Amino acid sequence: MAAYIPAPYGSDDTDPQLSTLSFIASDSRTSTKHPLRHASINIIRKLADHHFSMPEDIAADSQDKDELGNEGEVRNGTNYLLTNQTFFVTHEPCIMCSMSLLHSRVKEVIYLYPMEKTGGCGGCACLPTLKGVNHRFSIYQWRLDKKFGRFTEENLAIDDTLDA
Repeated sequence: MAAYIPAPYGSDDTDPQLSTLSFIASDSRTSTKHPLRHASINIIRKLADHHFSMPEDIAADSQDKDELGNEGEVRNGTNYLLTNQTFFVTHEPCIMCSMSLLHSRVKEVIYLYPMEKTGGCGGCACLPTLKGVNHRFSIYQWRLDKKFGRFTEENLAIDDTLDA
């Protein structure tokens, strides 16, 4: 199992210190003998380590102007790790990983293989549709189109009548 967070579209590649990096991680539960080392958790940890290792002056310079309120104060909610990020993963995130993505405020999750017994994005539960959660994200599954032999995107839409 593997997970990938690409650099956001339009990120500034001219300055390597200010550019947003892409991240990749794999499942390491077997190699580390640790039950919580899922690919999704590992990649969020990598992103957090990178985010908090940046010098404060570089981090402040790289903040979007949209994140700043009046008088240059950071607006509430801008410190979430995956805000406006697309998250790619080979297998549907489990309930634990789906909740960590929800808490990180991911924009959308795209996966290849559903996990009917453990999946938290439509398998055994769909966390962003649960009543009472304070964040919603889009969920997509890439499937092999048997007629054309290629992957196509199928939107697993969230019911619009649910409160967001």
